[in-house]
Amino acid sequence: MRALRLLPAAGLMVAAVALAQTLNEIGASARIKWPNDLQVEGRKVAGILTELSADPDQIHFAILGLGINLNGGRSDFPPELQASATSVSEVVGRTIPRAPFAARLWKHLERWLRTHAEQGFPPVRAAWKRAAATLGKKVRIQEEGRLIEGTAVDIDDSGALLVENARGQIERVVAGDLEQAP
Repeated sequence: MRALRLLPAAGLMVAAVALAQTLNEIGASARIKWPNDLQVEGRKVAGILTELSADPDQIHFAILGLGINLNGGRSDFPPELQASATSVSEVVGRTIPRAPFAARLWKHLERWLRTHAEQGFPPVRAAWKRAAATLGKKVRIQEEGRLIEGTAVDIDDSGALLVENARGQIERVVAGDLEQAP
C-alpha cells in the first residue's frame, strides 16, 4: 500500500466531505461547519478530530477520529446540548445500522483520499465549499486569545478559513472556536 502525503487540515476536509456525502445518501441533509463539525438542520451530528506527530520538516503520522451521533435520542444528550445536537436516526426517523453505515463512509473516504492523492486539494476544496454551512455567514472566532469577527468568505488552499472583517480586510484563520454571529 502506498503512503499518502496528506496534511492534517486536508485530512480533516477529506473526512468532512466523505462524511457529509454518507449522511446525505441516507437522508440526513448534512452541512459542514468549519473546521470539523457536521450539522443537520443547524444542529451538530458529528465531529472530526486529528492528532499529529511531526517535526518541523516531516509529518510522522496523523490520526483521524470521527464521532457520529448515529442512533441516540434527544434525551441521551446532556440538557445543555439538547438544543444544539441531534442524531442521524432522529433526523431520518429510523435506526441506522452501524456496520453498513461504516462501510458506506469508508467507501467515500477511500474515494476522496484517492482523489486527493491523484489531483491534490482543489477537488476536495470545491466539494467542501459546496457542503459548507459556514461560508457566507457572519462568524465570531476565538483564536489564541484574540476575537475575529466578520463574514466567512472562503477557505484557502490549506483549508484555513478566510474571514472578511468590518474594515473589508481578509483575515486567515487556521484554528479556533467558531460560532455564528447574530
